[in-house]
Amino acid sequence: MNTIDNTQRRTWLKQAMAACGLALTPSTVWAALDKSSLADNPFFTLMCDLVIPDTSVPGAVKAKVPDFITLAAAHGMKGAKAEQISGFEALLNEHTGNRFVSLNEQEQMTTLTALDAAAFSHPRGVPMPEVLAAWKALKALIVVGYFTSEIGASQALRYVLVPGRFDPDVPLSENPKAFSTDWTGVKYA
Repeated sequence: MNTIDNTQRRTWLKQAMAACGLALTPSTVWAALDKSSLADNPFFTLMCDLVIPDTSVPGAVKAKVPDFITLAAAHGMKGAKAEQISGFEALLNEHTGNRFVSLNEQEQMTTLTALDAAAFSHPRGVPMPEVLAAWKALKALIVVGYFTSEIGASQALRYVLVPGRFDPDVPLSENPKAFSTDWTGVKYA
């Protein structure tokens, strides 16, 4: 017959209690241990501010989009890879030949406009340069993060619970907002 002495039993109980304790540890403690946050990187704050700046409504930085990008990239949302997003600053610096953050705001916008045009007009089926693929992924995360945030959905979009009936006499203002329930323009990938 197989017998277990007290020391083996105590060791097993200690290990089992330790394993249970690890499983019950709050996720916030584990999150605090992860220091690889893109939200702390001023480059990503700058990118969010350039893509969706503060206007009459708060921009992407105030909507905490850099925090969203960290989480979304870690989970591969919209096909983005964490390494691709975190390495975008180096790719952009290499692409421009300068340190992007050292450029003035006009040069930054010119660079991003050219990058955007190249990325979104790139022919399908042809391998896309890494910097263009990373830009498309980052921009998609910024836009989705902003318009799904409370600020983006409540202040930048006009919410209509059920757009309901057809009424050809819809009043339009000079600056109409898109309906927040109108997801027909979103391409799900």
